[in-house]
Amino acid sequence: MAASDTRAAGFEVRGLGYAIDGTSILSGLDLAIEPGSVTGLIGHNGSGKSTLVRLLGRQLTPTSGTVTFDGTPVRHWGERAFARAVAYLPQETGASVGLTVRELVGLGRYPWHGPLGRFGPTDHAKVSDAIARCGLEAFAGRIVDTLSGGERQRAWIAMTLAQDTGCLLLDEPTSALDIAHQIEVLGLIHRLCREKGMTGVVVLHDVNMAARFCDRIHALKGGRLVASGVPEAIMTPDCLGEIYGIDMQVMAHPTLGTPVACAG
Repeated sequence: MAASDTRAAGFEVRGLGYAIDGTSILSGLDLAIEPGSVTGLIGHNGSGKSTLVRLLGRQLTPTSGTVTFDGTPVRHWGERAFARAVAYLPQETGASVGLTVRELVGLGRYPWHGPLGRFGPTDHAKVSDAIARCGLEAFAGRIVDTLSGGERQRAWIAMTLAQDTGCLLLDEPTSALDIAHQIEVLGLIHRLCREKGMTGVVVLHDVNMAARFCDRIHALKGGRLVASGVPEAIMTPDCLGEIYGIDMQVMAHPTLGTPVACAG
């Protein structure tokens, strides 16, 4: 497939299944991720959230069913073309091996010039733009591993932004952060998707964060889709009870007005 432009595109999943050694991790998933939206994947540990986002990002191969991106099965995309269309950030990013923020962000340009290609004016401009959008200008020359957790996560997000795709796949980008940095990082993701018209898919543990920052939510339980809709449709006691198996109460946030859930 020819390289796509960086406009937002969506995913369609039909009959998707994934198994390891005969053990089903995901089964019979049917869902759509709309272009230009920020979609949250929620559910308890082991529900299949990370597996799903890895299947969307071609990090895994389905054992059944199909994943389509921008109208084409992901298996039919060329490797470089897909990397120019979809950026994937795993939960465990690993060490940055002494790289500065600017050097790390520059790695996002790899799909556009390859291992032997030279950085051109466009590459430098994309890196600088990503650093600026993520508020990292003051840290551009700093070693990534010397940054705080929130700053470091912003640097990795800037790397995916420099990749200049129309879609970001983020697997638990806030899992190791305190609540202030969670709000900072998710607010950044939401703003970037709005400013650049990108599609965002975010795996989250905190349903309240999903309700606050996502346009739509898909909830998994035992490898199956149990709920799907806008936050207001998901954030009800009955729906949350089905997802998490406990009684939960829902109220409006006192200043934002978004729904907030707590165990009750």
